Amino acid sequence: MESRNPAPELSHKRIIEAVDKQMTAKGLQKVEGGKSDLLVVYEAGAKERVSVQGYDYGYGYRRFGGGMVHYDTYSYTDATLTVSLVDAPKKALVWRGTASDTLSDSPEKNQKKLSKATEKLFKKYPPK
Repeated sequence: MESRNPAPELSHKRIIEAVDKQMTAKGLQKVEGGKSDLLVVYEAGAKERVSVQGYDYGYGYRRFGGGMVHYDTYSYTDATLTVSLVDAPKKALVWRGTASDTLSDSPEKNQKKLSKATEKLFKKYPPK
């Protein structure tokens, strides 16, 4: 039996919806299955990061001498979304935008971050 993680499929749907919303706001119309002038391609990735911070609790005159050092470790995930618009007949890149943010443990917060990120990303479209 094959095990499958539904998260990538769900993320895919959310990204498509967020990009579609911004493209529609820019006055572009989505074409399903026909000839289109513009192709939309996205790349999404996430990278686990670890941050270690040390705190020195020195003692003695002017903090010279032995002391304890305490370390805090934080794990977080950075996500990046790149959207490329390609002139379909010419097969040439027209525009590319990138957005990055730190993911949350909450799917609702991540959905809001995705919406804000795509909105910010498409503020630079169309290119001047």
